[in-house]
Amino acid sequence: MSLRVAVLRGDGIGPEVIGVALSELPSHYELVDIGASAERYLATGDLLTDEDLELISGCDALLLGAVGDPRIPDGVLEGGVLLRLRRELDLYVNLRPFPKLDLVFVRENTEGPYAGVGRRIDDSAFETSVNTASAIERCARYAFDLATTRAGTVTLVHKTNVLVHGGGLWREVVEGV
Repeated sequence: MSLRVAVLRGDGIGPEVIGVALSELPSHYELVDIGASAERYLATGDLLTDEDLELISGCDALLLGAVGDPRIPDGVLEGGVLLRLRRELDLYVNLRPFPKLDLVFVRENTEGPYAGVGRRIDDSAFETSVNTASAIERCARYAFDLATTRAGTVTLVHKTNVLVHGGGLWREVVEGV
């Protein structure tokens, strides 16, 4: 069975890193190139289009390169590509394997610092991390399910000593799962 993998090469070092990652994929994978990038945005004003989202939705996985370019104000590409992908496709897990060890990082991908809640007022700025028990639970369940196919251990890493409210909720929910 061939898996369809959407490939968003990104910007800066993204295409180089994605090139190396692609060289490691089995040859029977069907690759679907997605053109969202800083270059396309500068040329056309388009970020991630509805057509891009439709193509990605029809794939089994997404291989995503670094997104960002100093020629474009911070937040434009990140909001129009990364956050749109995460929210509209409900990509709630950011999975980062470490192949040389039996270690996988499972991060929540749609809440926390990615909730997009913040504001700048004159020379002050704030960002708010939003965490819900339901989002934490589905991320924790994903991690525990994944652990049953691997070494069998899940470790929560969080700054609960400083981020007592969000971190405390994470600890409570993960312990419950």
